Amino acid sequence: MSHGGEIVDEEALADALQRDHLRGAALDVYVGEFERPPTVRLWSDRRVLITPHVSSGSDEDRHGGVDVFSRQSPRLSRRQTAAQRHRLETGY
Repeated sequence: MSHGGEIVDEEALADALQRDHLRGAALDVYVGEFERPPTVRLWSDRRVLITPHVSSGSDEDRHGGVDVFSRQSPRLSRRQTAAQRHRLETGY
């Protein structure tokens, strides 16, 4: 799966796991992730790791987030508008 469209056939993946053709799988995205939980076949399989859409993150991203929060926190505690705001039209 990718956010933009299908890359993995989830039914075929579940079948391959059931037949022991794969030892495991890691998914960061699945079909319908914003509408519903993953299929029971994948969700209940102990060999499947499903992460909360964070695989593209890195240590730099995480530290960058801490830096942004640290800079914004004093402004927010004074009830001032954040200097850096999320823009819905751009997605960041």
